[in-house]
Amino acid sequence: MKRIIWSSVFLIFGLMAIAGGILKLNSGEVDCGGQTMYAGQTCVTTGVSGDETGSSSLDEQATSSNFGNYATIAVAALIVVIAAQNLKMGIQGRKKKAPEPLPGSLNEQWNQPQQQYPPQQQYPPQQQDPQQGWGPQS
Repeated sequence: MKRIIWSSVFLIFGLMAIAGGILKLNSGEVDCGGQTMYAGQTCVTTGVSGDETGSSSLDEQATSSNFGNYATIAVAALIVVIAAQNLKMGIQGRKKKAPEPLPGSLNEQWNQPQQQYPPQQQYPPQQQDPQQGWGPQS
């Protein structure tokens, strides 16, 4: 049951990530630090200390953003494929019944009533009359 639930969660997550990546690709907007860029603007990246570490034009930033969107779509597609396979196996596992025991298997032998054997004879057989020559003579 857990397998079905988790597979469904990851399947939904993957599909949403694919949809988000496609929407972002088709939007035509280019972001720089969460802000939309327009023609003629330059995206400047800064380091932790506030120093300028690089800059990119609108086209360079669009290429960089598109690569991230394609990577998101690819990873999400992989998640969807794995989650769908896991979901399929989980559903098939629930449908399987317990296997029927084979004829002559141990299960059948244990469920059979036990065979009644005749009582064993004691060894050596007991004689009814005492033997001659043994014991006290009267």
